Amino acid sequence: MVDDLFYVLGEYFRPKEEEGNPVMDLIMLGFSKYMGALDELLHDDFLGVKQDSVAGLFDRSDPEKSPGFERDAGIFDRAFGAFVDRLEERWDKISAHREGGHLGQLQRWRESLNLP
Repeated sequence: MVDDLFYVLGEYFRPKEEEGNPVMDLIMLGFSKYMGALDELLHDDFLGVKQDSVAGLFDRSDPEKSPGFERDAGIFDRAFGAFVDRLEERWDKISAHREGGHLGQLQRWRESLNLP
């Protein structure tokens, strides 16, 4: 499971040579709310790796029993799909409460990158 997480994080935080720029997120209005939702849903609900987590894929009592990406692909895929759906819902709510809503966020993002 750790290898899978490193793969996902590697895709998200790609090196600059591969057109990655993780710090661009910091200029997005509501950044802390978006990241708070990601932190809660990823670490608590999906992975279950925080000390007070009551859900998630990680079996704290016996980590060897935690589902693996290849061994338990169906379990992982369903949990990942549910995580993505919940995250999208939370981020939509955050965007909707920003000035200009989703379109305003997109326009500000494009302007920050000097795009039309």
